[in-house]
Formats: sequence, C-alpha cells, structure tokens
Amino acid sequence: MQNQNIHVIGIGGTEGSEIAMYLAKQGAQNLTLHDFATTSAFEKSLRTSHYGFSADQIAAKLNFFDNFKGQINYNDTYLNNIDQADLVFVPQSWHLYEANAPLKALQGKTTFSSITKLYFDLLPCPIIGITGSNGKTTTTNLVHHLAKATLENSARKVHLTGNDRYHQQLLQQIDAVSPSDLVIIEVSNRQLQIDLGRSPNIGILTNITPNHLDEYTDFNEYVQAKLSLFKYSTPDTINLVCQEDPVTKQHLSQIPNPLPFSTKATPKPGIYLENGHAVAWLPNNNTPISIPLNNFKLIGKHNQQNLLAAIFANILLGADSALLPDAIATFKAPPKRLEHIGTRNQINYYNDISSTVPDTTILDLQALNEATNLPTTLIMGGKNKEVDYTTFEHVIPTLVDNLIIIKSPICNDLNILKTTMGNRWHEVTNLAEAVKLDQKLTTAPHNLILAPTAVYMAYFKDKIDDYNRLEELI
Repeated sequence: MQNQNIHVIGIGGTEGSEIAMYLAKQGAQNLTLHDFATTSAFEKSLRTSHYGFSADQIAAKLNFFDNFKGQINYNDTYLNNIDQADLVFVPQSWHLYEANAPLKALQGKTTFSSITKLYFDLLPCPIIGITGSNGKTTTTNLVHHLAKATLENSARKVHLTGNDRYHQQLLQQIDAVSPSDLVIIEVSNRQLQIDLGRSPNIGILTNITPNHLDEYTDFNEYVQAKLSLFKYSTPDTINLVCQEDPVTKQHLSQIPNPLPFSTKATPKPGIYLENGHAVAWLPNNNTPISIPLNNFKLIGKHNQQNLLAAIFANILLGADSALLPDAIATFKAPPKRLEHIGTRNQINYYNDISSTVPDTTILDLQALNEATNLPTTLIMGGKNKEVDYTTFEHVIPTLVDNLIIIKSPICNDLNILKTTMGNRWHEVTNLAEAVKLDQKLTTAPHNLILAPTAVYMAYFKDKIDDYNRLEELI
C-alpha cells in the first residue's frame, strides 16, 4: 500500500477510525481521511458511534485525529479528490448515504476494501466467522465466552471482533496475534458485500430470514450475500448450519462441509438437544459428548440454537467438555438483546432494541411469555426495511396486552394490526412518554419490552439517545 493513494471513509465510525489509525501506524504515506460530519460536530458523532468503547479509548481516537498531519475532509470538502484514490476503505453502511454517490461511481474502477477484509487478509491464525439474519451477535459472544473458558491458555489467546459496536476492534493489535491464537468475528451481510477472498476455518450460519430488503433487489440477493461467507471454504473448513432453518436447508448445496445443529435430533455428525443436554457427535467418532444445559440463563428456543452452535464450534477445536457447563452458567445476554435491565414497581423491563425485524420480535415475545407467564407491553417504532409484517400483524394481538408505538412511518404499515388491537394500540411521541403511559395502563405485574421491530437508527436520528435511555427512564 505504500505507493498508493489511500482514502478512508467515515472516520467517525468504529470501522473507519480503526482503519485510519492502523494505516497511519503502518506508515501509509498517501493517506486521506473523510467524514461527512462538520468539524464542530465530529467529536459528538464519534462519541455516539463508539458507545462500546471506554472514555480513554475515545480520547485516544480524538487525539489521533486532532494531531493527524495528512488531509481530513469534513463536511464541505467531503470526498474531495476521491477520484484520485487507488484504494478506498469503506465502512459497511457506506452505500446507504446519498453523500456517497461519488463512491458508487468508482465501483469497478477503484479497489474497495474494509476492516473485515483486512482481518481475513492479515490474521495468521484460525478464524471462527459467524453470520446470519438473527442471533449472530449472541452466538458470537457465546463462542467467545466458551472459548475463553475452555481453549485459552498461555500459548493461545482468544480474540473477539467484528460487526457489533460493543466488540472491541482488533485491528490495531493485529500484529500481536500469533498463529496459535483464535479470532472470533461477527460478520454482517453488509460486510460481505466486499469479497473477503477467504472463508473462516469454522463458519457458523445461524439462519436466513428476510432482513435489509430495502438494500437489495430481492430476497435471493440477500441470501447470496450471506452465503458468500462460505465461498472460499477448503476441504479442511467446517461450516455449522441450523438444521431447523428452512432457507438454509434449501441452499445447503452452496455450503461446503456442513454440520448441523438443532434443538431436535439431527443426522450424525452434528449436535442436538436431548433431555436438557447438548449431545454432540464429532466426525469419525462413535461416542457422543453430552453437556448439561440446565444453568443456561437465556430464554427461548432460538437462544438454545445459538448455544448449540457455540458449544459445537468449541468442541471441534478441542475444548475440554468438562469445563463447558460452568462457562455456560456464567454467560449473560449481550447488551440490548432481550436484556433484562431491571424490575421496578412489579414491571420487568427488557431492552431489545437490536430487534429491528418482525421475526426476532416475535421470537423474543414468545420466549418472554413462556418464561414469565406474565402480560407484556411492547414498545416499537421506526421505518420498515421492506420486509413483510403479515405474520407479525396476525400473532401480536395474542402475544402482547398493549402495543405502544412511537409515531413513525411503521405506523402506516400496520393498519390491520391497529384495527385488531383496538384500544390496546397506543401512539406516543417518544420513549419517555411510552414508559410513563405503560405505568398508567396497568398496575399489575407485567413485562415491558422495547423492541423497535424496524429501522430506528436511520429514522430517529435526533432521538437515538432517547432510545438508549431506557434504564435511566426506569
């Protein structure tokens, strides 16, 4: 890269900031940075996008940009001289913004890369890569948690990185990763839109359901994006797939060396749930490994599937199965994924703002009702991702007692549900109003779950802090 004109897009985001700092550390000479925030708004923008980072880490990033000797193009000069770039590093969401139209014109003419491709290009050790429409963050965290407890030792470190903003990016420490280490990467569909040139040593596909269809020509194009994680699989690659996911089963021919995981009995080798135990059959081994799951704290069948995939990945890498039960017992749900954040005045509050499509909200409500047997209030709102809400409109009246919608475009897509819910449908202007209204609607013990069931970040641009204030409001 030394003699190339390198441009980094979106330096206020977690991906762009890490790439810029890494390339500068590596001595890249012709480095130009871009962010469409104004100079005065840049610090706030960076702090907002780095909510999984410590204050010291954020301060280090701000200090780097304050002292950067090269060119930084903010708002008015954003993408200046981009047509002179030999190599452009983009964040995964770059194509969503109108300001990036000049970048789209460069596709096919200029080389595009990303932080995910850098990981797959540079990492010298085995990679576990996890993708899927739903459950990939929980599965990624489960794989990492179990691996830290059962596989990490003085000769092998276990690292976590990738899509979720709560994951610390590994790029600046990548030179310290040894061939004996293990890296676990969560990979989103957007991160797969740039060819990675390599598949993970162990791939995990949690499921494929309609999502992000506002970014694709059709569902099949989205499916192919997900499946591209496995296109460079070798005979030594192992790919774990959910036996219960119908779309995955339809496309098994595109996934080399698949091994199934399921809450039901599966073909051997594979892993399945039986009498409260995970039963794993390894390839070329006639003796199953049984792991008790009675101390697993997460609720719902979908989380059992996530756990089975994580257990199997660790066993395949040689984890001591005797250590797994204690590790499973200490795992906590990732932030904002059916996260129980407290109980006050007999109301159980759950933060599920990562649920942005109807399928995941339905699964989480079913799990919550089964686990607690209490009435539930759902708070939702945002903009449709061009997915189908027919099933959602049909089942929600039986899953929730009250539906509180923050006024937004999704209201116009749910006319049937509005009619069916009748006086159980409530519209408010913000989250604070929704929480107060719920307290007035019922005094009986119940659950309140915040699950947008739509794109909330893009729509509530000025209210993102409001969505992150649930615990404070309680």
